[in-house]
Amino acid sequence: MVRIKTSYTRKDKHKKLLNQTKGFRGRASSCYRLGLPRVYKSLQYKYSSRKLMKRKLNEQFITKINAAIRNINNFKGYSQFYYGLNQQNCMINRKILATLSISEPISFKYLSKIY
Repeated sequence: MVRIKTSYTRKDKHKKLLNQTKGFRGRASSCYRLGLPRVYKSLQYKYSSRKLMKRKLNEQFITKINAAIRNINNFKGYSQFYYGLNQQNCMINRKILATLSISEPISFKYLSKIY
């Protein structure tokens, strides 16, 4: 039976991981054994950061809408405005409201009067 060597598969595996460790500090960027746990940890941060990014974007949308609403004297703030939109079954999400408040302030003011 033919003996199978692992050198090529191991070399490819190491090369793939070391390509992911570019930019790491110290020997973690050039040493497989030190780079392996760092890559796993970086992938965990990458996963959780995707969730945090969505949360932060939502916070920014709310801040922009709140600032635009406070310029219109009818409302106390964002929560009252958004509650009123939900009562009217207005299906506009926060992202569209935030872009409307910046790019189209007149239509945003009209939207607040509908409520």
